[in-house]
Amino acid sequence: MSSTSARSTDRVQAFLAAVDIHEPTSLDHNEDLFRIFARHLSRSLDGRYLDRHPPTELIPAIEELLACALFREENEIKVQVKLIEDGSDSRGILITTLPDQPFIVSVVRQALFWNSVRVLRSFQTVVEVRREATGRMSAVTTTDGTKEAMGWIEIEADNLKARKSEIETHVKQRLGFVTRSVADYPTMRSNIEACAARYRKLADTDHPDAATLAANGEFLEWALAEHFVILGTRTLDKDN
Repeated sequence: MSSTSARSTDRVQAFLAAVDIHEPTSLDHNEDLFRIFARHLSRSLDGRYLDRHPPTELIPAIEELLACALFREENEIKVQVKLIEDGSDSRGILITTLPDQPFIVSVVRQALFWNSVRVLRSFQTVVEVRREATGRMSAVTTTDGTKEAMGWIEIEADNLKARKSEIETHVKQRLGFVTRSVADYPTMRSNIEACAARYRKLADTDHPDAATLAANGEFLEWALAEHFVILGTRTLDKDN
């Protein structure tokens, strides 16, 4: 193991040790859930991030994120701006939690940019969770839960206190738009994968346009590898 890898492992271990002794104050007796949640989130934090943001800074942020995500109704998009009480009225924390889907991070960043909100630091994670009928999170799991995307962003903007509700509404609206836009993405992807497979199969025959068919299949596979934003698919009759 290299010295860099060893240092990174040491930082993660120090973070986990701090998680184990932390006593949450805003989670209403959900200490065990917090520790499992924080351990899961640690997988998406590398040693460099932990070096810049020590446990004393990061653990309260994770507690804030879980406190917001603890209750969420099915398909609800939760967006919350919490002001940082430093007397400036310009700094705060934006927390988002919603069913996982493509483009969440970029959509949130664009919404903040549109509102002239600066991003100071952030972390995101995708967690599989189980929830009770009330929407309360009951478990963090890796096998039988529903994937939820959760984000924590420290932000800064002029007159943030007065604009808090406006920013929450705009971010939530944009996330709602993208949710509707990508709801049928799995079906679109399956259709394109099937089309690429047909091109490949035909290219392996004695078809006179085998080279073109192979190139068509390669292009579709390239587009599916996150090189292209797929907005829709359409099925046409072969005679059209």
